Amino acid sequence: MSGLGRSIRTPLAALLTALLVAGCITTGGEREPDRREAARANTELGAGYIRNGNDDKARERLERAISIDDRYAPAHATYALVLARQGEDEGADQHFRRALRLAPENPDFRNNYGAFLCARGQAEAAVEQFLRAGETPGYVGRATALTNAGLCLRDRDPERAEQLLRKSLELNPQNAVALEQLAWVKYLQGDMMGTRAFISRFERIAEPVPDMLWLAAQTETALGDDETAADYRRQLSRRFPGYEPPQTKAPDPQSAIERP
Repeated sequence: MSGLGRSIRTPLAALLTALLVAGCITTGGEREPDRREAARANTELGAGYIRNGNDDKARERLERAISIDDRYAPAHATYALVLARQGEDEGADQHFRRALRLAPENPDFRNNYGAFLCARGQAEAAVEQFLRAGETPGYVGRATALTNAGLCLRDRDPERAEQLLRKSLELNPQNAVALEQLAWVKYLQGDMMGTRAFISRFERIAEPVPDMLWLAAQTETALGDDETAADYRRQLSRRFPGYEPPQTKAPDPQSAIERP
């Protein structure tokens, strides 16, 4: 589905690793009960099947993990990913919620659930999850959570989206996704100089992406620099033949979170 800017994405392997590691629990240095270990093993096998694109096998392993230990939060969080990928939104929502009831302070679960909600048009509920994740002390994904919140609000409330995206940049000035989205916010607001400024910052730290080349061409045309606009169009044609311009709507986030 095309849209302005890029969708919220993360390499699946990185996301699954975060989910699994986040759910590890030890008690007084003692070995966990065999039931927990079995649930963990099946969850890891399920995650491996997801990475290989075998959702049916993943479901089998994750359902087994949950049947072994229904209180193992990563099993529910990972199972929710499979259900979301297969379009079973009601079930995915239930398992995201179950994971968060078991591990309410887990910011990775909240980030992922926020992306799921945002992709399904529940912007305010999604932003609540992103912000709660971003408020977690010591969370390495705070900038990402704020970026995701800004992305989700971009068309609905661009002023608030800009505030969140700028806060994200304060945490991580090299956050290319936040720079990209701020360029789009400024463009949608009709601020071509602001758009140009964020495009320039983006270009200093990131490789060209088709939507940004298109946006840069539109911006330079609006500012009257036809020569630079033509250069951006040539780059777009050469690097990304067959590219179709984005629709004027926010991108559709995926049920995964991109870390800067």
